[in-house]
Amino acid sequence: MYIKRHPQACVEIREKGKTLFIDPGEFGIPENLKDADAIFVTHNHFDHVSIKDEEVLESIKSGHIQVYGPGSLYEDAGFPVNVVKDGDDFMIGDVSVKVMGNWQDITSIYDPPIENVGYMIEDRFLHPGDALPKFRGLPIVAVPMAAPWAKNSDIEKYLEEYRPKGIFPLHDVTLNDMGIDFAMKNLETMANRINAICYSLKVGEDAEI
Repeated sequence: MYIKRHPQACVEIREKGKTLFIDPGEFGIPENLKDADAIFVTHNHFDHVSIKDEEVLESIKSGHIQVYGPGSLYEDAGFPVNVVKDGDDFMIGDVSVKVMGNWQDITSIYDPPIENVGYMIEDRFLHPGDALPKFRGLPIVAVPMAAPWAKNSDIEKYLEEYRPKGIFPLHDVTLNDMGIDFAMKNLETMANRINAICYSLKVGEDAEI
């Protein structure tokens, strides 16, 4: 499986002849989004979903690109959405997808909970959206470098308790270059403490996982 970082929370996965995107948002929509077989959206926030390209929209409406997301996305989107929830599993060609989680971690005590689902691809990589997923024995999980719902000590406690085998840093658009380097070094240190691999990719880089 090859995984490529795009801006903020977006990743591109290439596996078994399929191209999958998770959370293409307004901070940098991939130019090759039109090549997707499926687009997965964790929750209905602008930095996690922004599909405005007419060619992509036409492919979605014609069924050539399938979009998956929570019910809140279905209610607001101007395109077809396959609604998914925690516990669902399905196939994109020969690629297995499991849906894990229900809600975003809390950002503000004044806001209601936000529906948020994660996607486990091929039992190998979990993109949890804006949440620290409370599952033990995870293979590789995406974690934020900067997020209003998770401070540094929260991520430390999470990794110490749940101990995934690998972490994939993303969600860094609010940081400058110095902040990104600092956050990445912190996550590399955290990963080393629990004997996990840290996939320290910059936007535009990819890796085989």
